[in-house]
Amino acid sequence: MAEPTRRPQTRHRIGIDMKINLQGNIVSSQSVRVNPINSLWLNNGILTESLRVYKQKILFLEDHYFKLMSKLRISRTPIPIELTPDYFYRQLQQTLEANELENAILHFHAGLLQNKLEFIITVQNDVAPIQSDYHLGNYTDFYIEENPLEFLGFGQGYARMFQVFADENQWDDLLIFRKVKSVLRTKNGCLFILHKGTLRSSIPQEPWRSVWQSNFLEFLSSVTETPIEPDSTIFPYEVSQAEGVFVWQDFIGMQPVTQYKNKAVPMHSDFSVWQNEWNNYLDLVAEKDPLQHI
Repeated sequence: MAEPTRRPQTRHRIGIDMKINLQGNIVSSQSVRVNPINSLWLNNGILTESLRVYKQKILFLEDHYFKLMSKLRISRTPIPIELTPDYFYRQLQQTLEANELENAILHFHAGLLQNKLEFIITVQNDVAPIQSDYHLGNYTDFYIEENPLEFLGFGQGYARMFQVFADENQWDDLLIFRKVKSVLRTKNGCLFILHKGTLRSSIPQEPWRSVWQSNFLEFLSSVTETPIEPDSTIFPYEVSQAEGVFVWQDFIGMQPVTQYKNKAVPMHSDFSVWQNEWNNYLDLVAEKDPLQHI
């Protein structure tokens, strides 16, 4: 029997030979070696805040800085006095300039090593495009409940299991369920369904939203009169009955779902309009000085 054709994977990759920022020093990623007994790696004690670079501008810089501060405080991590907004921006900008990239994602990783905050800034040089064909399935091996570890970025070891499950079933994305079998999120982002005239989403309440989730919800409320329900309880049968489904992916945008399990999903005409409006909005954000509010 011939093997089924595998769908292209949607994983992002970090540039193999990129310049990274190691505690304020720009070095080649290939020259860095990790100590095998480094407690940050052994204990998965790293916080990450990821930022989008668009047209050589770091978007929503102020929001990302305060989100990082929130993560550090919630995790009881001492914040060094030098980690000011200006210092945060300069370290990110130095990393961006060293790689000469116009569009990218910067990952600010921070953690305690010997009671001192250490940081590394890495660069992801490929921002995935919106796919014309996007298949969504159910992850059925186990359930996940809301907890601060999701927000902080700890406990992401199951991400690989999600990806393997999706690859085995030739799905691009998965619905991740709570124990009560409502949708917590998807593997790649947050679920939106247009159901009975209301746009319902699995985007959580504050403070657990990402910077991009918060900005997208605020933007969406300004361009549509359709009622929006974030942190909505969504069950699988409602996804099957929806008038349109998309997954919100930070940095990428609105990814329409074309098939849920074995059923085709209709494309709602408003989705492409909202995505175009969002792209125009990002152009306006990129024109602003990232430090003007800090």
